[in-house]
Amino acid sequence: MNRSRIFATSVLALAFAGCSSSSSPKPETAPAPAAAPAPAEPAATTDAAPSAGAAGNVAGDTVVQTEILVNVINNRVPPSLVTVFAVGPSIGRKILGDVPIGATKAFTFKAGNLNGDYFLVAQGPGGGEMRSQRFNLTPTLRFVQWSMDVNSIVQYQTPR
Repeated sequence: MNRSRIFATSVLALAFAGCSSSSSPKPETAPAPAAAPAPAEPAATTDAAPSAGAAGNVAGDTVVQTEILVNVINNRVPPSLVTVFAVGPSIGRKILGDVPIGATKAFTFKAGNLNGDYFLVAQGPGGGEMRSQRFNLTPTLRFVQWSMDVNSIVQYQTPR
């Protein structure tokens, strides 16, 4: 009985070895997807991703950058110069610029994905931050106005 057990174990070992050796060429024939290096800053100044030959765009996909318009009314109490940032899923945290006390300033930024929650952040000279209400962007609602005194976001139809 020990011989039949040894024989069965040997047959199973050979069968397993045959299966594993016949499956080893498969991973070599299918190329593994290459991870594209993350850029230091998103390409916010272009309307499309790099050409099809560039790394990270192997399939020739085009990423459309949509321009977003932002008006910030710095009527906050107590008054303070603020630096404004836009925060969202496709842009991370992007600096828009400074808004002086009592001024209204217009900014633009480009977003590759309009889905998800966006918000604005105002940072005072001491480092304290104020967040706006969250808002969603759509192809027709890409114009946002933030009134800081009441922390109100209003979205308007995008001018054509």
